[in-house]
Amino acid sequence: MEIMDAPLIPAISPSTRRSVRHFGCQCLSNTAWAFAKLLLEDEPLLEAIASRSIQSIAQCDVQELVNTAWAFAKRGFLHCPLMASLASAALPRLPEFQPRDLSNTAWALAMLGIRDWPLLTAISSAAVPILPDFDMQALCNTVWAFASLALQDLPLLDSISASALARIAEFEPQHLSITAWSLAALAYTDRPLLDAISSASLRRMQGFDSRNLANTAWSVAGLALFDHPLMDSIASAAVTRIHETCPQNLTNTVWAFAHLGVFHSPLLTAISSSSMSTLSEYLPLELSNTAWACAALIFKDGPLSESIAKEAIRKIEHFEQQDLSNTAWAFAASCFLDKPLM
Repeated sequence: MEIMDAPLIPAISPSTRRSVRHFGCQCLSNTAWAFAKLLLEDEPLLEAIASRSIQSIAQCDVQELVNTAWAFAKRGFLHCPLMASLASAALPRLPEFQPRDLSNTAWALAMLGIRDWPLLTAISSAAVPILPDFDMQALCNTVWAFASLALQDLPLLDSISASALARIAEFEPQHLSITAWSLAALAYTDRPLLDAISSASLRRMQGFDSRNLANTAWSVAGLALFDHPLMDSIASAAVTRIHETCPQNLTNTVWAFAHLGVFHSPLLTAISSSSMSTLSEYLPLELSNTAWACAALIFKDGPLSESIAKEAIRKIEHFEQQDLSNTAWAFAASCFLDKPLM
């Protein structure tokens, strides 16, 4: 059970900011971790913690280094001097890192978009020999981090693939979808593992949420697997969860089916119906991809096309070149002339 005491936290923040210059490493990392865990916004406090942490970085133990990096990543607070100091302190001490320490450090770098190749390569080298000791979350966080940063480290991927295949029965839906997404993002095709993920996903499909479904569909399409039983199962499950699906996941799902040329009428109808009420939330890329997917699948829906056109006009200044091209192609391919849009 999560409990947040609203009066207490505002009282702690200013008091902590005033005294943080006297904090040692443990107090600094614990405070950062606590505020991140509670998803609390306090940039002045994070700035103060960062400044003090840099001063005392040499005295921090491994857990303090990792917890600090995790906390700043969890809040999406990129403090470049702090992360550089953490990386420099962590690099020579990686042999002391436990599996969760390695995966959390890689995860933090990925969340903040930090492509520190020397540190990531060293994390990879340290992780490979002890991958059997990684739990499912650590394994998935590690492959996700490298995929998010577009770092295709083949020795690490080969080892993660072998470890995942041996323990696929332990994977929960989230682990399956994250692993599939990561492999697709890195264009890494390991057919035995992908087949195992497919089989395990079919067995556990009822446990997939809308994000898991969208990511898995996107992965299958991205790797051009043409796994019709899996896609059919995803479609059926997605229809039942359509009202909990956000624009990004709706778009990724319809794009995946269009990319593979899989026409699933109930799914397309459900996506169309759900999109109609949320198009105002769509980004330009999501609008253009939805239009493209419907056209590619020859799914004609006049009201949806009209609504996409109106929303595209409203956001046209934010369209990238590819968005404009895809939207123009989609309306032309559908023989749907919207003069204000074109």
